[in-house]
Amino acid sequence: MLRNKLPGHPIIPARFVLSFETKEDITFTSISGLEQEIDAAESPDRTAHSTGIAKNVTLTVKCASHDDASISAMYEWYDECWGNVSEGYKKTGTLAFEDNRGIARKVYYLEGAWLKKFADDEAQMEESSKIHETEFSVSVDIVTRKKAPYLSIS
Repeated sequence: MLRNKLPGHPIIPARFVLSFETKEDITFTSISGLEQEIDAAESPDRTAHSTGIAKNVTLTVKCASHDDASISAMYEWYDECWGNVSEGYKKTGTLAFEDNRGIARKVYYLEGAWLKKFADDEAQMEESSKIHETEFSVSVDIVTRKKAPYLSIS
């Protein structure tokens, strides 16, 4: 038996869940690029200061290829973002990092999110013990960290 794998089911210790009002929850196995940067401007005296304007963020997210519901939801959303672009192609929602008990440990608010790219790794099936994933690039206008429900920060 392979390490970290039950027969037929990979063990994923934590997960990211993307929630929109108009779609089913979408589950990711990994995410990168989760950062927000504020534009800086240089004054005549060569000191930098904040413009107050956040830069656009590109997240790279991966869905397990066997997660049919998440993969279908992502491809549906991708279809809204190209060609005759649907009016509501940009979404607003939350991205939660949940532990293995389903408790949200970190929650981010995403504003103006849309899909701009996908790459499917199932074409490279050289390693049978690897979880095959489909990778998506999500462009986001603004990312804001929200307080997780269990935290009490004073």
